[in-house]
Amino acid sequence: EGFAVDVMNQIAKRMGTGVRYVAYPEWSPLMRALEDGKIDLIPNVGITPGRESEFEFTSPYETFQISLFIRTETTTIHDWPDLDGHEVAVVQTNAAVNLLRDKGTYELKILPTLEEAIVQLLAGQVDALAYPQPVVDKLAREIGMEDRIKVVGTPLAEIKRGIATRKGDRALVRQ
Repeated sequence: EGFAVDVMNQIAKRMGTGVRYVAYPEWSPLMRALEDGKIDLIPNVGITPGRESEFEFTSPYETFQISLFIRTETTTIHDWPDLDGHEVAVVQTNAAVNLLRDKGTYELKILPTLEEAIVQLLAGQVDALAYPQPVVDKLAREIGMEDRIKVVGTPLAEIKRGIATRKGDRALVRQ
C-alpha cells in the first residue's frame, strides 16, 4: 500500500484498533486538517524544529535525505555551492523551504506540489529541485522520467519521520 500506510496498519493492528484513511491532494490542507482536529494524525511527517512547534511527534521510524536534483544533461551544477545564480524549486510545505531560505544567492521558486516542481525542472523553468530523495525517485519512476533527472552533491539534510498529532495530544502519541 505504501510505506506510511503499511507502518500505520501494523501499529493499528498491534494496538487492536482500526484506521480510517482520509486522502488529501496536497500537504497544506492536510496539515490544516490536523491542526483543526478534522483528522487525528498524519503517519509520515518529517520531524523538524518548525514542525515540532506545531505538532506532537512519535519516536522516529524512518530517516530520509533531502537531495538536490538536476536534469541529466545539466553540467554546471555538481553540489549546493554551484546553485548560486540559479533558480531552485522547492515544495511549499517541505522542510527544504526553510533549510534553503536566505542561505545562498540562488532564487527559490516555491511551488504547491512535487509534480509541478518536477515538470518545471524537466521543462527547464528551474535549474534544480530540492526534495526528499525517496519520493522524487518513486515519482520519477512512475512517470517514466528516471533517466531525465539525477541526484548531485551531498544531501542537504537528513530528516527523521514520525507520526504527527495535534499539538498537546500527548495521550495519542503515547498510545
